[in-house]
Order: sequence, then structure tokens, then C-alpha cells
Amino acid sequence: MVPLDRSHVQAVDHLVDALVTAAGVPAAARSSEAHITVVAYAGLPGGPARRAVAPVAAATAPFTTHAHGYGLFTGTDPADLSLHVPVVRSGPLDALHRAACDALVAAGAEIAGWSAPGAWSPHITLVDRNLDPSQLGAAVAWLARRPHPSWCVTVDRVALAGSGQTRGRRHGPVLRLGAPAGPPPIHPEGAST
Repeated sequence: MVPLDRSHVQAVDHLVDALVTAAGVPAAARSSEAHITVVAYAGLPGGPARRAVAPVAAATAPFTTHAHGYGLFTGTDPADLSLHVPVVRSGPLDALHRAACDALVAAGAEIAGWSAPGAWSPHITLVDRNLDPSQLGAAVAWLARRPHPSWCVTVDRVALAGSGQTRGRRHGPVLRLGAPAGPPPIHPEGAST
């Protein structure tokens, strides 16, 4: 996942607070920590996943991406409704996604079908599940009367959230993009940076 910077986390929080208050969205439908999911996977514990993704992060220069407008996802169950801000796919974002998928698969992970390169729809979740169609309709009606977000998001780090279902959990280790993949270098006299 790409954790959002403080200003974008605050923007997401304000938007969701307003949806809860103005549109009657249940507070339980709040998304977990604001982020862009890079890849969802299962079958690989945290340590091996971190070792697999660390070289990808190290080889990827920081970049910016754009998030704009609103979208929704549905599922087989009516409770699968969710509301989000779509993230525009770009060359650097697609390259990070594909490299992370390849590294995780090579390490033994199984990529979630909706997260595979051909199906992936990057987004910032606003309201995640626990919505019924009438609540979703009220939320969309409220959103249609306000300016929609148009955000420029800096992607300079990725975080591991763990495999399998991670909804509601905080992220784990953070890997800086473009930073060395191994331990910090040792300098003369044993000092490290």
C-alpha cells in the first residue's frame, strides 16, 4: 500500500466525516487508514514479503500520481458496496504495481484476482462496505453537490499490510522508494546513517 501524506489523510478524513454526518453513512463503514492499495496478496508472511518487496522499493524512484473524482465498487453481496476516489494509472504507478506483483509471486504469494495487473483499479477508499443501496444513494447525491477532489499524491514509500484480509488494520513496515534495500551502510568508526 502507499500510505498517504498527512494533508491527504486529513482531506480523506474530512470528506468521510462529512459523509457520515450529511449523508447518513454509518460510522462503521469508515475505511481503514487512508492509502492506495498497490497489491493484495495471500500466502506469504510479513518477513518474506518485506524481503521480496524491498528491492522493488529500492529500485523505484519517487513519483507523483493523481486521484480525481468519485467511484464505487459493488460485489456479490449487497454489503460489498464501497465508495472511493479513483487513482489515475500511470507508467510509474503501473511499473511499481507490476514489479511488486512479480516479486511477491516469485516469493510464493498468491495475488488477489482483483489486484492482478490486468484487473487492478487503484483507488483511495472513502467508505468501505456496510452500506446499503439507499445509504450509497444518499452519499452519492451529497457528493454530487460538492466539488470533487483532484489530488496530486506523492508516492515516495510503500508499506506492507500483511497478507489476506487486512481491512481495518494499520500498516506495517514502511519502505522508502529509491532507498537501499539492505541494512544502512556502516561508515568508518562503526557509525551508521
